[in-house]
Amino acid sequence: YAGAIAGIISRTFCAPIEMVSTVMMCRGDECSTMTDELSKTWKKEGFRGMFKGNGANCLKVAPSRGTQFLVYEFVKRKMLLAGVGLAVGAQAGSLHAGARLFAGGVAGMVAAAIVYPLEVVKTMLTLYPDRCKSIPDALSMVYKSSGFRGLYRGLGPTLVAMFPYVGVEFMVYETLKNRWEMYIGPVGTMALLLLGAAGGAAAQASAHPLDVIRRRMQMQSLNAGSSKKDDDGKEETKRYKNMFAGLYSVGKNEGLHVLFKGLGPACFEKIPSTAIGYFIYEFLKVSLKVSSV
Repeated sequence: YAGAIAGIISRTFCAPIEMVSTVMMCRGDECSTMTDELSKTWKKEGFRGMFKGNGANCLKVAPSRGTQFLVYEFVKRKMLLAGVGLAVGAQAGSLHAGARLFAGGVAGMVAAAIVYPLEVVKTMLTLYPDRCKSIPDALSMVYKSSGFRGLYRGLGPTLVAMFPYVGVEFMVYETLKNRWEMYIGPVGTMALLLLGAAGGAAAQASAHPLDVIRRRMQMQSLNAGSSKKDDDGKEETKRYKNMFAGLYSVGKNEGLHVLFKGLGPACFEKIPSTAIGYFIYEFLKVSLKVSSV
């Protein structure tokens, strides 16, 4: 519950930046800078355009973030009970960083598998507002174009990306939080925001190339079997058979730098959203008298 509320508030706060990040990752060098994309969206679609896809994102992030925190705590408790991944020295009695990485990675993969169709819908609503007017509309268009499998296109690279993405985030945040409490003292508001931001930045940087490929594979759900053009009159993204083929194709045909296209706005969105999310999560844990290990 705490994780779900934290996810909704933080993602809505940063929705315009996430929208730009998605566009830049999927369209590569066709896009200019973050500010130019924001300006273009504002002029073309107005205020609503800045939040396109956020409804689906909130529907996705509530169960996704809630599941992540739930599974993460569950896996940690099981590892502690089994005596696996225990730290030594000053951190004795808790898990070491590698164990937290594993627990977070598993949590990320489980959550991604549960809500993946909504992730596809969010991407479609962001990239094709003229074709997809609502969540049911986007679901219908993907299903008609690619069938049930279209709703899970790109799930493979998403699961692979989610392991380091969520695992690194949890590992960095909790490791830094434990060190802070050990060497400095109680973690205050600004410290929580700072530690959450560090976790978010590390997570985004670790998995961004895979994020680019998975979003492009999601685009294929609407473009399967066609050579249609996008809303700006440009050719749609090439089809990739799998994650590795996508990485190779982008690196060879567009340049390795395209695999990091949108990293700036992605971090710009991820850092405050993660910071706010962890702050709200910790606040709600105290309010609800929930403990973690």
